[in-house]
Amino acid sequence: AIIPTPTNTPTITPTPTSTPTPTNTPTFTPTPTAIIPTPTNTPTITPTPTPTPLPKYADLVIAEVTSNPEYPALGDTVSWDVVVRNDGDGEALLALTRIYAIDPDEGWLDTAERGAQYLINVRDKGLSISQLTHDHWLLYALNELYRYRPNPTYRDHAAHIARAIMQSQNQRPENPDWLGSYYRPPRSTSTATRTEGLCAAYRLVRDFGDPRTADSILRAIELGVAFQLQTQFLPASVLYVSDPQRSLGGFHRSLTNFEIRIDYVQHNISSLLCAAHLLSYIIGT
Repeated sequence: AIIPTPTNTPTITPTPTSTPTPTNTPTFTPTPTAIIPTPTNTPTITPTPTPTPLPKYADLVIAEVTSNPEYPALGDTVSWDVVVRNDGDGEALLALTRIYAIDPDEGWLDTAERGAQYLINVRDKGLSISQLTHDHWLLYALNELYRYRPNPTYRDHAAHIARAIMQSQNQRPENPDWLGSYYRPPRSTSTATRTEGLCAAYRLVRDFGDPRTADSILRAIELGVAFQLQTQFLPASVLYVSDPQRSLGGFHRSLTNFEIRIDYVQHNISSLLCAAHLLSYIIGT
């Protein structure tokens, strides 16, 4: 039924329940994310240069060179017999050329040239292609040294070492996964270091040598990089290791050995960066 509305019923208006504003409450204004202008009349502070250890290292290299009658190419100069131990020969030469880029003292290049002449005219003299050391550090050094001291011997010896590396590359292996690698069974880092050396040789031969040789070197670089990428831990392959997250992106020893070491990763990164720069150059031209 319809319920009638009662008459004379008072209307009740509710009292608003406002919250009193407390006194002495601090107001917080957010800091704007605008660029803060540089104040004027601010004095310029020039930092005191930190002494570099590079000249000390170079002095040590030079000091270790002693007289040697087997060093006819240098006359009354000195021998690199101490420096070349433990495969430090080409690496020492590269260090000296890069020190020269920071400290343009011709003495650094003079010493680097003495070392290069020893390695070419004494250590490697008369060796066949199969006997040559695959000295990727020396290839680094010869590429940079030639640009300061353009001795054709440096370019020719770099091409000679590059041919030795390419001759030993697995270009028709019985196992297709080994294509582009070195040794049997192949390893990741031995391939990466040779790719590094070939990258340096390619730059030198491309700029100052035979274009056909440069093309052959580039092909060997491409094959080497393709093999190296098989030894990098990717999301699918890290599923089978004990700590997938830490292993992701690392390079392991070989196709069947999952050990990771810092030098495995470093040499692979260096060679991949060099290959990427070469491809950028080629695409740009």
